[in-house]
Amino acid sequence: MYYVGTSGDDTFAGGLDNDTAGGAGGNDTLSGGSGNDFLQGNDGDDDVTGGWGNDTLLGGAGFDVLAGETGDDLLQDASGGSRQDGWTGNDTLRGGTGADTLDGGDQDDSLHGGDGDDVLWDGAVINPLSASGFGNDVLRGGAGDDVIFSLAGSDTIDGGDGVDSLYLDLDRWYHEANYRIDMSLAATAAGTDIAGGILLQNLEVIEVHFGLGDDSFYGGAFDDRFYGGYGNDVADGGNGADVLEGQDGNDWLSGGAGNDTVRGGNGNDTISYHNAAGAVEVHLAIATAQATGGAGTDLILDVENVTGSAFGDRLFGTAGGNVLDGGAGADTLRGADGDDTYIVDDSADRVFEFGNEGIDTIRSSVTYSLSGQPIEKLVLTGGANINATGNGLHNIITGNDGNNVIDGAAGNDIMYGGGGDDTFYVQAAGDIVEEDHHQGNDTIYSTISYSLVGRAVETLILTGSANSQAIGNSLANLLTGNSGHNRLDGGKGLDTMAGGAGNDTYVVNAAGDMIVEGVAEGQDRVLSTVTYSLTGWNVEDLELIGTRVIDGTGNEANNQIWGNSAANRLDGGSGNDILAGGLGDDTYVIDSAGDVVVEALNAGNDLVVSSVSYSLGINIEHLTLTGTGNVNGTGNAYSNILTGNAGINILTGGAGNDVYIVQNAEDVVMESNGEGADTVISYIDYTVGADNVEYFSLGGSADLSITGSASNDYLKGNTGNNVLNGLGGGDSMFGGAGNDIYYVDNLSDQVRELPGEGYDTIRTAIGLTMPNTFVEALDLLGTANIYGTGTILSNSITGNSGANVINGLDGSDTLAGGDGADTLDGGRDGDHLTGGLGADSLYGGQGSDVLDGGVGADTMAGGTSGDVYFIDNSGDVIIEGEWAGADVVVASSSYTLGAWLESVILTGTGNFNATGNSRNNALTGNDGINVLDGGAGNDTYVIQNAGDTVTDSQGVDRIYSTVSYALGGTGAEELQLTGTADINATGTSGNDLLIGNSGINQLVGGGGNDSYYVQNAEDVVIDSPGGSDVIFSTVSYTLAGTTVRQLQLTGAQAVSATGNADGNVLVGNNASNVLNGGTGNDFYTGLDGADIFLFEAGSGVDVIADFSEAANDSINIHAYTGGAVLTSIVTQAGANVLIDLGGGNSIQVSSANLANVLAHIVW
Repeated sequence: MYYVGTSGDDTFAGGLDNDTAGGAGGNDTLSGGSGNDFLQGNDGDDDVTGGWGNDTLLGGAGFDVLAGETGDDLLQDASGGSRQDGWTGNDTLRGGTGADTLDGGDQDDSLHGGDGDDVLWDGAVINPLSASGFGNDVLRGGAGDDVIFSLAGSDTIDGGDGVDSLYLDLDRWYHEANYRIDMSLAATAAGTDIAGGILLQNLEVIEVHFGLGDDSFYGGAFDDRFYGGYGNDVADGGNGADVLEGQDGNDWLSGGAGNDTVRGGNGNDTISYHNAAGAVEVHLAIATAQATGGAGTDLILDVENVTGSAFGDRLFGTAGGNVLDGGAGADTLRGADGDDTYIVDDSADRVFEFGNEGIDTIRSSVTYSLSGQPIEKLVLTGGANINATGNGLHNIITGNDGNNVIDGAAGNDIMYGGGGDDTFYVQAAGDIVEEDHHQGNDTIYSTISYSLVGRAVETLILTGSANSQAIGNSLANLLTGNSGHNRLDGGKGLDTMAGGAGNDTYVVNAAGDMIVEGVAEGQDRVLSTVTYSLTGWNVEDLELIGTRVIDGTGNEANNQIWGNSAANRLDGGSGNDILAGGLGDDTYVIDSAGDVVVEALNAGNDLVVSSVSYSLGINIEHLTLTGTGNVNGTGNAYSNILTGNAGINILTGGAGNDVYIVQNAEDVVMESNGEGADTVISYIDYTVGADNVEYFSLGGSADLSITGSASNDYLKGNTGNNVLNGLGGGDSMFGGAGNDIYYVDNLSDQVRELPGEGYDTIRTAIGLTMPNTFVEALDLLGTANIYGTGTILSNSITGNSGANVINGLDGSDTLAGGDGADTLDGGRDGDHLTGGLGADSLYGGQGSDVLDGGVGADTMAGGTSGDVYFIDNSGDVIIEGEWAGADVVVASSSYTLGAWLESVILTGTGNFNATGNSRNNALTGNDGINVLDGGAGNDTYVIQNAGDTVTDSQGVDRIYSTVSYALGGTGAEELQLTGTADINATGTSGNDLLIGNSGINQLVGGGGNDSYYVQNAEDVVIDSPGGSDVIFSTVSYTLAGTTVRQLQLTGAQAVSATGNADGNVLVGNNASNVLNGGTGNDFYTGLDGADIFLFEAGSGVDVIADFSEAANDSINIHAYTGGAVLTSIVTQAGANVLIDLGGGNSIQVSSANLANVLAHIVW
């Protein structure tokens, strides 16, 4: 029957014939019944059932449900997805572009998912399943032996029961994705994920085509096929007759058991028999199937490398470069032509190579020797302590991370140690040892000269008997010589060098280099670029090299030591040594009479330091004796410096201008007449002898003396405080730094001092005018009537017991006359003159002078300026002019000032009196009870005893007192307390000025207009009513308790003034003050500073005279307002501002602006 549907939802049911039916559109239901039917749903979601017979069911567009039922049916969908059931029969199910679900049912079905995410189910017989599209399919095989094709998509594949085969084309889908895919058939029993979301389960046989990635494949017991693709793949076929093709990339292929076909393809490929059941024999050059022995008959094509089994294998390469790895067991490896690599892991492994068959390499994990084999390279592998030996070729031998012994044998070999403490044997000049830093402590044994420079090797040992050299590097090397004459050079680093027998030469470049030499092991020499000592080493000779300033020291042997071109110190030590300094200013240390110093002409300015008696040889300039022994030193024809030691020395300079340095008072200097201009420098007190020496100096900084002779001496001090005494002759004396004393006994003597060289004194018994050479003091000695004259400096001149004439000239001089009747003239500037015991004449001259005649009846004339006279004798006479300054007399007895004198100071404790004159006098009492009478003029009195009496009748006078005192009866108007004691001052009924000190004072004014000055807040002012009194205070002060109504702050401190109940006048200072008048009608003047005018309740009618908005003054009326802002009580009244506080209380702010006042009120 033939049926064509409409565009609607059609229903067709066939009969016993072969029916043909098609739905034109809509969701159709088509059923074929019996017969071989052709049913096509076309568009729409169709339900198509074949029934009996071999039916063809086509779904079309839309989601279709296709059921084949009985018979060998073909079910196929176009798009939109489908549900297909084959039921019974050998059915073929094909999905479309949608998500299809295919169930083959019973018997042998073929399922093809197509595009889309498909699910494929098979029944129980042998069926092919195919996911050929690009969807993510599910293929389930069922109980039969299924054949499954997965060509693309992230498929889920389950073979089910039976022996299932999978064709997996990963290259088609993942070619561009470059996944790395690892898969094992054994793992599919439980299910395994591989790259791209593919899930494999229950698969036994597989053919897989891989893509770009580095993939791995492990087959099972059946015949697998592997195609590697582009990456470096790993494939193990397992059991069965497998086909493995690596294709591109460097692949590793293992056929396993069975007769396998292995094709490497492009790249460098390896076939492995690691799992072979027995030994194998493999020929990579055979292009036909070959019986391997332990792993079947294999066809091996395009494979370069082979790995054997765990047994004794025979592996043969090709004409190209092969890698032959026998694995465990005693293997035989034959590479033929090409650059071959052999892997050796058993000492019984045998490698066969013939000459001219490429550059070959053995990689060995056991000790190995190339002897007898024409192989060029040997590489030790693993981490075991194994060894490598070369052959007669030019070998390259590489160690592993263990401790290796590498012997290149004959030929120019390159040896790499690697990690570990390696040992190398060098036998040819072309041998090269390479070691990196921090790769163990390595040793080279060499039969030839060898250098470690550029090689991180620590130890070099010369062997044999040739005269060889060993050169170190920057490490701390150990260099060992052989029995020949060796040269050992440690290079940089702290090296140890052992030369052994033979006449060895050591090159030392670090002070810490050590030399090991046995006794009687030849005549050895050290060449050193640094300071070096042979002490402790059995080395005989030392030579300093280079141009650095370095030193060389010998040992107990008879050494020869040579210097370099710089300044060297050469010390032979004990033994009879030969020291040769060369160029430079050299120092030789001599401790044996048998020592010999060799110096060339013009080879520097040289010094011998000797602990034994020594005579300088030719071309040596200086000699220093050391130790404490009594040894002697002798110079030569040069100008020598001869230095003695702490012992008693005889120093003989000979010809030349010699310098002697002596350190013992018993040293003897020997010079003949006419043997040059010689100098003695002494570090002890020294007296010049008859030794033909011209110049004498003190050395060091100690306080020393030097005494000349009857001749004309040249004496020079050091930096200490020296005494220089030339004795007879016209001497030249230079004291230098320090406070020096010169003894001058001849007008031809010369004294020299420079500015800033201490306080210096000349002592002389002859009349002398001080030289203008910065000497400060002159002491006249003896009893003769001699003179002493100063300089333009400020001098100190002291007379002797004779009658001296002393003139200070310019400068502020200190002149002292001594015992005689002396005449002292200060000259210019302010001088201090003291007469002494006699009846002296003192003339101050210009300047303010101090004149003290001393014990005798002296005459003193101060001169033109204000002078101070000390009077201690009633016969003392003071001569003063009318305009000759304000003069002071210091008297130790009662004294009346003469004309033109202004002040007197009483001293001592006696009850003396002082009387002034008509001038303004200052009279100062002593600790006794004094009567001080100033007479006319404005006088000042200083009293220190409450019993002192002041009598004054004219002028305005002030008393300064350290004790409580009263002005009554004194005639003085002012009293000022001094010191810090708590004392009192009492005024009179007149107008008094009372000034307190820093203690707690009571100031009693009495009647009159009194002024009080207080400096302590606890001072008490007692004033009688009446008068206009004022208190001046440097501290915060209150008028409470006084009848004084005026208080003025002084000083610069921020202090406060508080009034009393009267109408007060309060005046601040220039700081920030608080002024509080209290009750009464008060008048305030703040002056400068941010002042606070404080008003309390009942403050009265007050006036602020100088309120300043610019100074930030404030008016505090909080006592009235309680914080309320009452601007209505503040008004502008003409030029003033009036604050009405109520109750008859008000404040007038003079010359003020209303806004400014309001801005500065504290409410």
